[in-house]
Amino acid sequence: MEVGIFLPVGGEGMMGGETANYDGLRDMTRRAEALGYDFVGVLDHLLFHHWECWTMMGALAEATERIKLISYVTCTGYRNPALLARMVHTMDEISAGRTILGVGAGDSETEHENFGYATDRLVSRFEEAMQVIGPLVRSGTIDRFSGQYYDVHDITFAPIGPTSGGVRILVGSLGGPRMMRLTARYGDIWTAALPSTNGSVQGFAEASERFDSICVEEGRAPETVKRMAEAVVRSPGGAPSSWWEGHTVEGDSDAIAEQLQGFADAGADYLMLWIEPNSVAGIEALASTVQMVKSA
Repeated sequence: MEVGIFLPVGGEGMMGGETANYDGLRDMTRRAEALGYDFVGVLDHLLFHHWECWTMMGALAEATERIKLISYVTCTGYRNPALLARMVHTMDEISAGRTILGVGAGDSETEHENFGYATDRLVSRFEEAMQVIGPLVRSGTIDRFSGQYYDVHDITFAPIGPTSGGVRILVGSLGGPRMMRLTARYGDIWTAALPSTNGSVQGFAEASERFDSICVEEGRAPETVKRMAEAVVRSPGGAPSSWWEGHTVEGDSDAIAEQLQGFADAGADYLMLWIEPNSVAGIEALASTVQMVKSA
């Protein structure tokens, strides 16, 4: 199981009591890389004190060498899907193959309204977007797609990024059955978001079972889709979360390691952690525990 962290790219006071700035996010990412974390997730919001996701990912790719970078998750309604696919190939090039494309239908009505984006039929729009994004990310080519919301034709990207077969596509959602079906059709990685699992091993296991059934119904072998779990972790000595009211992983190092190992036992290939405090200090406090889990 690979273990990584949410970067606090937005939210007032979410970066260990501070509001995110580039220097702090760069320092957190570099420290996570040095301590053996596998990836960072960069949230894609446009308001609520957030920095723009893809600009930040490009800077962090240049500032690091090993750690993977995930857009977690990009709303397909915020950018034309063909443009987004070209951005993905560019990020794959900048990061030397360390990019994972996380996508979703979007969950912020405020952002859609304030920026003038369409607010209706978000999942239907997502489904069409994936019919453009999938081929362009994986092959760099699409002859024609003409749908209700998008119409693109005669696109060939050259050059394309270094990842053979294209960047992996992770689909994030709040656990609705239709989004699970679309994940089975278009995704390489399925993520069980905190609101759908309460951040617990049991919640993840139950959601994963539902996803298995949907994969079978869609004609997709469940084992061909990787799984990502999410959890909120209170690092030893850290204060309780100021925003999360669900299950929190906490205790001494052994107790935390045992709980995190539970996600691997339940089938998680990746584990995304929101660490409290979400800062360099929090990353350092949890590092030895994370290594215990990764070496188990």
